[in-house]
Amino acid sequence: MKNRTLKNQTKKGAHPRGISSIKTPKAEQNKKEDPELPKVEYRNAFLQKEKKLEPLSLDYKKAIELNQAKPAEKKFRPGELEGLIRNNVQELFSKDCILFNPCIELAGFMPSFLIDLKNSARPKLFFVKFVEAKESSGQLLLRITLLLSQFNNEDWQKRVIAMIGEHIGSDKPMRKKLQEGIGRQNHYDFLRSAFSNKPQVMLAAENDMPELNGFMGTYSEWADKVRPVVFRRFQNKGDVIITMAPGYPGILGNNKSRKDKPVFTEESHFEKVPGIIRSIYEEIKSAILKADKTVQFNSQKFYISLKKQRNLAFFHLRKKAISLVVVNSERDTRKQVRHHEIKRLPESVQRFWNAPNNCCTIVISGEKYLSEVINLLKKMVRNSDQ
Repeated sequence: MKNRTLKNQTKKGAHPRGISSIKTPKAEQNKKEDPELPKVEYRNAFLQKEKKLEPLSLDYKKAIELNQAKPAEKKFRPGELEGLIRNNVQELFSKDCILFNPCIELAGFMPSFLIDLKNSARPKLFFVKFVEAKESSGQLLLRITLLLSQFNNEDWQKRVIAMIGEHIGSDKPMRKKLQEGIGRQNHYDFLRSAFSNKPQVMLAAENDMPELNGFMGTYSEWADKVRPVVFRRFQNKGDVIITMAPGYPGILGNNKSRKDKPVFTEESHFEKVPGIIRSIYEEIKSAILKADKTVQFNSQKFYISLKKQRNLAFFHLRKKAISLVVVNSERDTRKQVRHHEIKRLPESVQRFWNAPNNCCTIVISGEKYLSEVINLLKKMVRNSDQ
């Protein structure tokens, strides 16, 4: 795959088409928002102009808020997100960044590589995996775990550096772009320096992945070395808005000292979900504690666990539903929970929850038939005493 050399200049904030024609809002100020509609995070938002992205201007953001516009979320077409990122590296990340694909297979996929040349003495290197919405989370977790297991293997590092170095040597535009950032330094020496500076994995994903969040919240290696970045696509009349979370400075700033480990509470989980989701969670929690006051609800970064002797269930609070992972066989769960969707988990994910062949996910999207879920959890709590 040939690499594209991107322009260094980032355009100033883009203005919307026909912004002056946006009508002022009608006097329905007190009307409640539909909790099902996605909210656009404008902190790192871009206006798409064909294949290029321009930072969303402050005037555009104000116009949307003033008119209470609700952009509709649209799915990316296959390969569209990867193409947008490749064509807009400096707009999305930094003018000092280079993205290239040497077409080498590692851990069952061909990663791209993002290099930040801002500090050539300590360059930042990311293995980039583009994650489409349809991709199997189980396969992704296995591949990334396998990739991480090789990071400290010196022989593996030498082979990868040799393959990347050979690609750079044969790609004249890429070599020229790199030399502009590193000067006369040999590009093999530069790559060795980048590998010694704790490389990380960047997952450029089209949507949130609950299973990935679980890994991040449980395994320190994932928290230290994996950086998920979620891109979303919205339609606002004739305009297409692309959002990125977190932004590039946030990706770089995730290396926090373990001494500064944040404390997560239930309120942390309630902040980004509508009231109906909070109400469902609190009703379940209240019923369980009424039956057994010794049960614990422990808030972690990406989930809230239900514990009695051991972890029995994991609540993932989302905007449209609660994904409840229960450490109970799928067969028994389906017998007791008949009015909520039951999802089978890949074997790799079941092993992650320390329950191979003994866990599944219940999708709770409404308040009806909550008694089925509550009765199942009560039974699991009782059985944990045996």
